[in-house]
Amino acid sequence: MSCATPIPYEALVALWAGEHDDATDEHLFECDHCAAASERLGALIGGVRALIPPVLTRAQRDQLEARGLKILDMTFEPGEYGEATFARELDLMVFTLRGDLAGADRVDVEVAEQGGPTILEYQHVPFDPARGEVLIACQQHFREMAAAYPGDPEFRVFASEGGARRHVGTYVVKHIWPPL
Repeated sequence: MSCATPIPYEALVALWAGEHDDATDEHLFECDHCAAASERLGALIGGVRALIPPVLTRAQRDQLEARGLKILDMTFEPGEYGEATFARELDLMVFTLRGDLAGADRVDVEVAEQGGPTILEYQHVPFDPARGEVLIACQQHFREMAAAYPGDPEFRVFASEGGARRHVGTYVVKHIWPPL
């Protein structure tokens, strides 16, 4: 079944970007055709988000920004506790975790609930030894995972050099998620 006055594609994109319009919302509840188009767009957006790796190189981060993603950059030093508000207009937050990575052959990152056991582990992540940084990408859809782990996320960075593993730093980033 078609729609006499379909919602323009740009309005659907704005809706998925968090710019709610009462008339558009109401139309989606009443029109199966436009609701299906919105669901297809949502699936596409979800697929694109899944393509962004959780740990980035500086070049990958810059490419995402060049493509038009709205990014909030935050830098943390070892032992630092910070707060990051994920505003609706943001596509991505990038946490630059600074530390001594000189001489490292490889870097691993663990994600845990603050003071708790490891939830996720990323091995052999990209890192910049000269700048002493690892870039962590945090996306809007991680909100769902945050609900399962109510504590603040803790990032633990480890460097390996000549087979010896050393702790580079622990970084706690309290995520503040505005209502949808």
